[in-house]
Formats: sequence, structure tokens, C-alpha cells
Amino acid sequence: MLNAAAVNPNVLLELFSIYHDWLEGKGQQISKKQEEIGNKIEVADVLAIKLLQRFNYTVSAMKTASQNLSEGGDWGVKREAE
Repeated sequence: MLNAAAVNPNVLLELFSIYHDWLEGKGQQISKKQEEIGNKIEVADVLAIKLLQRFNYTVSAMKTASQNLSEGGDWGVKREAE
């Protein structure tokens, strides 16, 4: 069994110092990863918005085309008299 009185205080201080430095480094790594993930989420949000805008435009164009077809529109094509 280890006797607490036998542990050199300088060694103990050095161990705590090493642990503190390691813990601080891990904290910085986690912060960096969180920032990277946040940036990726922002990019994904922007791309999702653009995709939704294109989808909505396509739906709108299809609705317009459908209405023109159902109304018998000629879409600018000239028909010859029968």
C-alpha cells in the first residue's frame, strides 16, 4: 500500500501540472472540433435553403405549365388552320 507521506510533493505537483496541461489541450481540441462541426452545419443549412428554393421554383414552373396545358394554351406554337 502506498503511504501518502512517502510521495514527494514536487512529483505530485509535476503530475498535477501534466494533467492540467493535458486537460487544457483536450479542451482546446474539443472546442476546435465543435467549431468545425458548427461551420459544416452552416454550410449544410445554406445548401438546404438553395435546394429548397430550386425545388420551389421547379414546382412553380410545373404548376404554370400544367395550368397552361389544361387551359389549352399553345405555348407559342402556331398551328396551321385545319
